[in-house]
Amino acid sequence: IKQRVYSICSSSDYRPGKCQLLVVREDWEAKDGKTKFGLCSSFLTFVRPGQYCVGHSTHSVMKIPDDTTVHIFMAGLGTGLAPF
Repeated sequence: IKQRVYSICSSSDYRPGKCQLLVVREDWEAKDGKTKFGLCSSFLTFVRPGQYCVGHSTHSVMKIPDDTTVHIFMAGLGTGLAPF
């Protein structure tokens, strides 16, 4: 399976040392009429409290302004949700 790279927005101020995810399982009807499910989203929806999912992070390229009074608009494109 090919490596999948995702952009994750998780507040380290809210949960220090933790990465929180909001996952919506992707499903669709294929041309043959069968229901198909997204590989990663389906896997993650079956992870239960107390279970672990191993991943790794890389350095962010996003630059937050030093001025903490500046408004920042962040959107989870394609999700219908904005994390902040």
